[in-house]
Amino acid sequence: MLKNNLKILLLIVFCLFITFINNAKADNIAISTCEELRDMSPLSGDFYLTQDINCSDTSTWNSGSGWIPLGTFTGNLDGQDFAITNLYIDRSSTDYVGLFSEITGGNISNLSLTNVDITGQDYVGGLAGTITASSTIENITISGSITGNSELGGIAGDSYDSSFEDCISSINVTGTYNQGSVGGLLGSAYDGTTITSCSASGDISGGYSAGGLVGATYNTSSISNSYATGDVSGASYNTAGLVGYNYSTISNSWASGTVTVANIDGTNTGGLAGENYSTISNSWASGTVTTVDNDNVGGLVGFNGGSGIIEKSYSTGAAVTSEGENIGGLVGLNSATIRKSYSTKNVEGFSLVGGLAGVSTGAISDCYSNGNVVVTGGLAAGFLGINSGGSVSNSYSTGTVTGAGALLPFMGDGGPNASNSYWDVDTSEIGGSGDNNLGATGKTTTQMKNITTFSSWDISEGSSYGDPSIWYIDNSNDYPKLLNDPDVDTLDPTEITNDGVTLKGLLKYFYDLNVHFQYREVGASTWTNTSVQLLEDTGEYELELSSLDSDEEFEFRAVVSNGDTDIFGETVSFSTLKASPSISSNSASNVYPVSAKLRGEITSMGDYNSAQVAFRYREVGEEEWITTENEEVLTVGAFEKVINSLSVGTEYEYQAKITFGDNNVSYGNLVTFTTLYGKVSTISYTTIVTTTTTTPETTTTTTSANVIPQPEKPIAEMNQAEKNTYTMQLQQFLIQLLTQLLSLLAK
Repeated sequence: MLKNNLKILLLIVFCLFITFINNAKADNIAISTCEELRDMSPLSGDFYLTQDINCSDTSTWNSGSGWIPLGTFTGNLDGQDFAITNLYIDRSSTDYVGLFSEITGGNISNLSLTNVDITGQDYVGGLAGTITASSTIENITISGSITGNSELGGIAGDSYDSSFEDCISSINVTGTYNQGSVGGLLGSAYDGTTITSCSASGDISGGYSAGGLVGATYNTSSISNSYATGDVSGASYNTAGLVGYNYSTISNSWASGTVTVANIDGTNTGGLAGENYSTISNSWASGTVTTVDNDNVGGLVGFNGGSGIIEKSYSTGAAVTSEGENIGGLVGLNSATIRKSYSTKNVEGFSLVGGLAGVSTGAISDCYSNGNVVVTGGLAAGFLGINSGGSVSNSYSTGTVTGAGALLPFMGDGGPNASNSYWDVDTSEIGGSGDNNLGATGKTTTQMKNITTFSSWDISEGSSYGDPSIWYIDNSNDYPKLLNDPDVDTLDPTEITNDGVTLKGLLKYFYDLNVHFQYREVGASTWTNTSVQLLEDTGEYELELSSLDSDEEFEFRAVVSNGDTDIFGETVSFSTLKASPSISSNSASNVYPVSAKLRGEITSMGDYNSAQVAFRYREVGEEEWITTENEEVLTVGAFEKVINSLSVGTEYEYQAKITFGDNNVSYGNLVTFTTLYGKVSTISYTTIVTTTTTTPETTTTTTSANVIPQPEKPIAEMNQAEKNTYTMQLQQFLIQLLTQLLSLLAK
């Protein structure tokens, strides 16, 4: 009967084993060389990298033309944080060029493409020429250079209805003047493409539309929490630090690269977007914007039209300079909506020049400018060069207006008049208090810093930073500021340990801003910056800091970033605690029926020169501990204690104990052991355990199988390497189980 049962069990296990092996063979396909990468098949399969892959030999492949793009990829590729390096492609007359020609409904993640050198014609990118059909691209890093004609991007030439998240491009991208779209991440983005938490730092040149991140966006695409730092130049139209031509929503994003247009027939140049027809919110630009004889040039946006909305956004940093018309610190030409935004940029242009905008036919409300304005031939004004049928309300300017043309303190003629708006007659050096410029009223600097001047605005004094007003003012001390002009306090730290602390800060004025902390040992000259957090509202924020030196005095301060400017809270100090000794409990030895040797080890003395060690033990299930006598120790190392008078055949648990400083106590891990009866013999196998136990009353023999190896986490959460390890464990278990069953069957 036993043999029949074993035969059935053996058959079941054998079938499971064969099924498991077959499934394992059909699992993901490993890639470890450039040749295996070249031979990937089928392109609908699941693949993963096992190591970094050097593809430098591709420079000699195919008579010097290099890598042949793999075709249309529809599967899954997990790079497992490995890199493909030195990929070379020289195919200047070929379209759809990259690692793949196209990615359609595919998924690529956790991969670096390092030092690529790729040349194609149209639709050229590091990963693919085009990416479509709800593909997902996540955690991709790419560097090197890409050259082509049009539709060029660091990751792909263009994208349709696909998502990009946590992607970093440091590719220099060079296109042909007046041809297509060129961008640091994508050439063009269409039909619901989403870009989240991505960045580009390479320099971009050429194209009809060029952007530091994306050349052009269309339809319902979106960009959020992303930025570009590379310089952008050479496009014929629509040149900008982030997006050249924009029909996507842009939020919480920024650009800091220099934007330059040297040709004389270009138009629509901006620090963030060249031409905009969608919503830009909580975003900013700080790079220099320079053109020759070009129109529609702005520190943030060149032209804002259609359904375009610019809100809670700003331009700061270096100047805007052009020899053309419609030149503004924030926007060159506005025919849509600007609200709750500002510019601190200085502006210089030939005509129709303004501190906030050059020309507006749309609506401007709750905005300000404080940059200086210079005109070289036509009309200029401190806030708006000319209002041509638009509206201006609840706004002000403080910059000077100088140059060779007609100079106005706030706004040029065109109508209608501004409402509830002001300029500073002292700083602009134009007009006097009470003077009128097309509805705007001149005020002295003292009046401009008094809340009573702005009684018709939605404004609160600085102490009421929790109030959801549009404006706040530090009365009598500063001009009104939007809630995007932040202030920050440093709060007392909490949870101070020997190597860590929780730093705390308070963002006092809301504007979806980046905050962080700086810290250093007291007496040090250099601050260390922590990681950046994006806050979407006012209030407290915190960060857990670890790996500090113990028993040291530190100081820190809260920081909020306003464009290129950091604003600091006051400096607060704290001291880390002394490092505690570290202790572990090791397995018991010399276990007998009534005695055992308990073992422990001091792995670190921390910041203490001496300590007391002992053990505590008890029967499992009991509440009371029994503690051995303390013994003094002066250094790290193992220690042990023999305990007697134990009960026969009983399970015990114990911990090593260390006492240090002012009666501080720390315990090691919990360890168990079982005292023996008179005689025990044990034969242990990996999967089958046979135990013979003799007690005063009986003798029994049992045979049992260990449980199937359990994964440390759900299989769905494993990366490929972890899956492979678990697969090997299961295979070994099945093989050993088969061996044991065959052995028993043969008896």
